[in-house]
Amino acid sequence: MQPAASAHRTGDVAIDALLDDYLRAINQKDDEKLNLMAEVERLKVEARRRDDKHKTKTLELKTAIREMQSTLVSVERVNDDRAKSVAALKDERDRLAEDVTTLRATVQRHEDHLKGVLKSSSKAHKHEHASRDRLEQEMRELKQTYEAKAQAALDRIGVLEVQLASAQKRIADASEDAHRFRQEQSRLATRVADRDSEIAVLRQRLKEHVPRQEAAAELQQLEDRHRAKVEKLESEVKRLREQLAIEASTNARKDTSTVQLKGEVQRLEQEVASARRAVQDADVALSQQRIAFAERLDDEKSMFDRRLQETECVLARTTKEKALLEGDVAVLRQRVEDSASQLDDMRRSWNDAEAAYSTEVSSLRASLAEKTRELDTSSRMVQQLQQTTHELGQSSESSVKKVHRELELLKTERDDAVATIAKHSDELVRSQSTVSDLRREVQRLTGVEQDLKRRLADAEACVQQQQHDARTSSSQMTDQIRDLKRSLAALQTDSEKTESSLSAQLHKEQVEKTRTLQALHVAEERLKHVERAQRETDDELSRLQLELADRESTNAALRRSAEASSASIAELEAQLETARRRLADTSTEHERVTLDLTKARSMLATRDADVEQLQASMQRAEDKSRQVNSASANEIATLQGRVRSLSSQLQEAEAKLISEVSQRNRLEAAHGDELARLQHDVILPLQERYDASCTQVTRLEQRLRDRENEQQRLAGAATERDNLRVEVNSCRAEMARMKNTVAALEQAERCAVSERDVNHQLRNELEACQRKIASLEASVEAASREYNHVNAQQVNLNAQLSEKTAQLSALHERFRNSESLRAVAEQRIKDLQQHEDDLASQLEESRGRLRTLQTLFDKQKEQLNTSQRLRGLEDESHRSRSRGL
Repeated sequence: MQPAASAHRTGDVAIDALLDDYLRAINQKDDEKLNLMAEVERLKVEARRRDDKHKTKTLELKTAIREMQSTLVSVERVNDDRAKSVAALKDERDRLAEDVTTLRATVQRHEDHLKGVLKSSSKAHKHEHASRDRLEQEMRELKQTYEAKAQAALDRIGVLEVQLASAQKRIADASEDAHRFRQEQSRLATRVADRDSEIAVLRQRLKEHVPRQEAAAELQQLEDRHRAKVEKLESEVKRLREQLAIEASTNARKDTSTVQLKGEVQRLEQEVASARRAVQDADVALSQQRIAFAERLDDEKSMFDRRLQETECVLARTTKEKALLEGDVAVLRQRVEDSASQLDDMRRSWNDAEAAYSTEVSSLRASLAEKTRELDTSSRMVQQLQQTTHELGQSSESSVKKVHRELELLKTERDDAVATIAKHSDELVRSQSTVSDLRREVQRLTGVEQDLKRRLADAEACVQQQQHDARTSSSQMTDQIRDLKRSLAALQTDSEKTESSLSAQLHKEQVEKTRTLQALHVAEERLKHVERAQRETDDELSRLQLELADRESTNAALRRSAEASSASIAELEAQLETARRRLADTSTEHERVTLDLTKARSMLATRDADVEQLQASMQRAEDKSRQVNSASANEIATLQGRVRSLSSQLQEAEAKLISEVSQRNRLEAAHGDELARLQHDVILPLQERYDASCTQVTRLEQRLRDRENEQQRLAGAATERDNLRVEVNSCRAEMARMKNTVAALEQAERCAVSERDVNHQLRNELEACQRKIASLEASVEAASREYNHVNAQQVNLNAQLSEKTAQLSALHERFRNSESLRAVAEQRIKDLQQHEDDLASQLEESRGRLRTLQTLFDKQKEQLNTSQRLRGLEDESHRSRSRGL
């Protein structure tokens, strides 16, 4: 009995030790799972926080992009305002060019070309907006895709959390069952100990001479109760084994779910790896794009250098032409002074003639009084004729023929009157010699003006060449913008880094487009200045002729300047070739350096700085050339205004001299019997026919106005209308000549007084011209101030652009920081996966421990069987003893 009891106690102690180990393992596992859950919760909170932070940074980047887009819209609005001001100037130019018909075809051609350029620019702008919308749509789709993936990952994490919670609940239930089993085991152990103590007491009582039968009966009862308790314990152990089997099946299901989760995690890792490979491919494509962009920047730099050299050449040529123009202006001023002195001499001679004629005028005043009244009547009739001339536009052919016959009669009578006064034209011939001298002087001034026109045409050709270069550069910029847009559409990936870099490139291309548009506006302004100068010069084309000597000298000077320019161009081409070789070396070195992303970015920043410096130098050169062109244009306009005023004064003096000579001849022809004969035989019939013709011409003019109103419906009658106008004009000329014939005596009387009035009027006109010149100079100064204001606005826009560039670089830095945080988050995810693998290994260890416990339960069962066999042996021994007794 004692060995069996000791063995039973040893088995109970071993079971208790195993159960304690199992409980410690379960508690340790619970602690680890709690720690794991806390770590998972912490990682989830951190991931959400970083996701929120990343979203806020993304929103900040998008806000910055929107601000940059609004800035670009404001810049485009400023450009539209400038275009509107240019259109207003163009309208002003059209209003001023109403009287200029010779240049309409050229101006229309230039305007059509400019409209084509603007139309192509608007098409490029629309294409840019379309590509930008497509880019934004693709970015939105990528963002939605990644948000869906992130949501799916969060859903999977939620499922894992639910499964983990269920597993923890089952483990907690199993630990509670094990605790209850351990309590029951301890309770059974205490009962077994009590029964052993009772058996010991009974045995002691047997030893104390208790009747053996009673002791055997009590022992049998105790053994029956012990057997019932053992069976109950066996049933409890069976129930516990069934629970362990259920727990094992649950653990198997958990193992399968763990395997599935591992497969899902591996699939997610593959997706992350594919996304990383896509990011790497995008980085490689971005590096290639940056290499191509650096090459394009080198090409643009060479193009800007070439354009700067051409601008310097044009500036030097303009300076030379300005010097030549200043010399011509000095010569022109000397000639004008000589003409003024000659004009003063002629005025003095006419003052002497005035004193001679004043005596004759006093004798003829009485006879002129009656003539004056008749002339007043004639002038009123002429006014009526002018009023009714427009009503005769649609007269019939019979009326026209009648008027023609009457006009022929008037012409014959006019010829008779001209033959009568032809003998008094000798003095007119003598005065015409003086007029011919003045005309020769005018022709000489015309040659100078023609030279100025030729030089202005050369300047216009230079400006047109610059405009062609600007349009060529605009087309190149448009092609570059189109290429960059295609590359931007190809480089869209799931990374925010690629989005920001492409946005930066798009912003740079928009800046280049803005600069190109500014160059086009500058070219348009230059073209307008040249067109205004050309219109001002073409107003005098009908009165100007060519001077061969000045042309030859100017051509020789131009040949010399062309030779000097060709030498400078050859030197500049050599320098350009050297610069191209250097740029080729630099490009090869740049291709080697661009393998590293950091070095590529630093090189790109250096290139941007160089481009900005080149643009600044180009802007300064354009400002200098614009100032020189504006100054030369202002000087030329001032000189042309002075030349026109002097020419008009000379023409007026010539007309007045001619009229005075004719008046003096008519005064001499009006003496004596010829005056009476003209009065009775010629003037009175002419006056009557003049009245009749005035009424007829009034009707013709009225019909002519009606015909002009119906010109659109009667296009076929345009030729007849022109003929009528020619005839009416000839009739008017004949009537004017007859009126001059009648008014000769009156004009002779007023000659002395009108000469003084004319001199005074000339002085007033001279002062008015000077005031007009001063006002024009003031307007030129106002235009220069406005131009300086526009330049200041452009400088402000450039400053804003640099500020936005700095903001964009700051956004790039923020994006790099977010990328580093993303790398840290990915490392944390890897650590979490490693921790999950460790947990899986711990689960395997816990399963091994469960298997060990199962073996221990089996051993315990064997021990119980052994104890039962021992009890059977004890019973048999008791029976044998009882039988022996």
